[in-house]
Amino acid sequence: KCLKRYDRKIYKLVDICRESLYFQTIADMTQCLKAMSEDIDIVIDRVKNRMTTDEDAALNCGFRFVTVNLRIRSWEAEQRGVESHVCEVRLILIDFAELMTEERHKRYVEYRDKIGA
Repeated sequence: KCLKRYDRKIYKLVDICRESLYFQTIADMTQCLKAMSEDIDIVIDRVKNRMTTDEDAALNCGFRFVTVNLRIRSWEAEQRGVESHVCEVRLILIDFAELMTEERHKRYVEYRDKIGA
């Protein structure tokens, strides 16, 4: 990804550290996003809504989720020197997650690698 998409500019990579959170409903997902945005120790750099119909589903092989790129801005993060480290958190509905089989995910990764995304 660094080579194909970012022309070796490693500072553009924001998904080296990734975690997924799973939700029963969109309301639960929205509540989590609201809590993140109100947390004084979290800086949200970007939110990508891959659930909207405006999003080209083919780019994600039909997977639907919300991606939040964030940094932790706390005393402890500063002491460890990681306050500028960007983490990616995926918010996923359980119903969609259950459709993500290993084989589908493998095809998704192959497709994303091919297009350099």
